[in-house]
This record gives sequence, structure tokens and C-alpha cells, in this order.
Amino acid sequence: MKSAATNTKRKLTVAQYLDAQLNASDLNQSQLAEIMGINQNMVSFIVRGKSKLPLERVRAMADALKIDAKDLFMRCLEEYMPHLLEEMEAMIEQPLITDAESNLIKQIREANAGHNFEFFNNPRQKEAFDAFLETLKAS
Repeated sequence: MKSAATNTKRKLTVAQYLDAQLNASDLNQSQLAEIMGINQNMVSFIVRGKSKLPLERVRAMADALKIDAKDLFMRCLEEYMPHLLEEMEAMIEQPLITDAESNLIKQIREANAGHNFEFFNNPRQKEAFDAFLETLKAS
């Protein structure tokens, strides 16, 4: 199953996109390489499409060029590993937790003032939690 992201064909390759972004920036290849902590030749290979941008360097590249790291990462996955992206998207479609569950966890963390939360340090906490669960069943 192909998702919306993998069905959409981008007009520019990652290399073309990065070359355009580099040209639009105030940086040259040497400066970009220095900021990213890689060799200038590697930057040249990446922007000419002779080498792929390593995924672990996406954030550094995006930060240096002042572009969206998530978008660049998705572009890389779409071009370099489309089958992996399809699998990831298929798994991600099913949320691990709902927004309401996430909110409940957030509230527990806030109420616990950043300390490690240990469930049921005393019987009163267990009773209160059980009572809370009963209210959910009634809904």
C-alpha cells in the first residue's frame, strides 16, 4: 500500500533540492562542509547527486541551510528508501496511544513535578486509580 507521501513524486531530486538551497543561502560548499563537520568533497558529491546525503547528517544539513529537517528527511527516505518509508508509514498509521492517552500521561507527569513516577506507592493511590478506571468503563 502506497501512502500519500510515497505517491507524491517530487519535482526535484534530493541533490537538486540541496543544490538550489545551497545556492539560495549565504554559504559556499566549503562553509557548509565545515558547519556539518564533513569533507567539502562529500558536500560536492551530495549536491551533484554522486552520493546520498547520510540520514544521520540530515539535521546538520537542514540546520546549516535553514530548511525544514523533517521535510529533508522525508525527501531522502522517498528517494533513497521508498519501500522503508512505505513500511514506516503503514505502521505509523496506527497510533501507539491516542491524544487523550497522551494528555493523561502529560497530566500525570505534571502532577508529579518531574519526579520519576512509581505507580501505587501506597494503597490509597491504587484505590484512587481503580476508581478512575471504573469511571472510564461507565462512559
